[in-house]
Amino acid sequence: MDIRVIGRNIQIDSVEMFAIENDNLTDSVNFVFDRYQGDTNLFNLFPFIVYRTASKTQFEILERSLSEDLNKVIAKWTITRSITKESGRFDFCVTFVGSNEYLDMNNGSSVWSTKISSLNVAKSLVGEDFTLTDEPIMIEMMRLVTELYEPIEQAKNAAVQARTASEDAFRLVQGISDMIDDINGESVSNESSMSSINGKGI
Repeated sequence: MDIRVIGRNIQIDSVEMFAIENDNLTDSVNFVFDRYQGDTNLFNLFPFIVYRTASKTQFEILERSLSEDLNKVIAKWTITRSITKESGRFDFCVTFVGSNEYLDMNNGSSVWSTKISSLNVAKSLVGEDFTLTDEPIMIEMMRLVTELYEPIEQAKNAAVQARTASEDAFRLVQGISDMIDDINGESVSNESSMSSINGKGI
């Protein structure tokens, strides 16, 4: 967006839309000045935007360049949330200072300023508080989670049952093995007794 500055008057009558609340780094304003203002060459100075909202007064340094014919100075202002955070009208001016430090104007540095003008930041719904509700997609996600959870629980239960059955089978086999060992032990004992008796008889 180009805004012409004639003398010290910022021509904002043709500006239909400046910015929307919470716009950030998506637009810029080029203030276009005649390079020479009387004996002052604006290109030898540093341009700043100074603006006042309902809650603060702030300044930002602008990008400086020359037009192709070298007769115009272009001061580019990139719009950020610093100015669009609040909706409503704000006052501003463009000031050229003989230093890239704005506060040096208090130390006798050269200063040239436009008259104060006003622009508007239009209201937006972006950034307002909102309430989350149970949208259909959330309900569907919960249903899918439930469907996935049930088979997992069933598989876990089946694994526990299989492990229990395995342990029971092992104990059963162990018990049978112990019984067989007991029986074999008794048989060996009886045979030894018979041999002893037979030996005495001889």
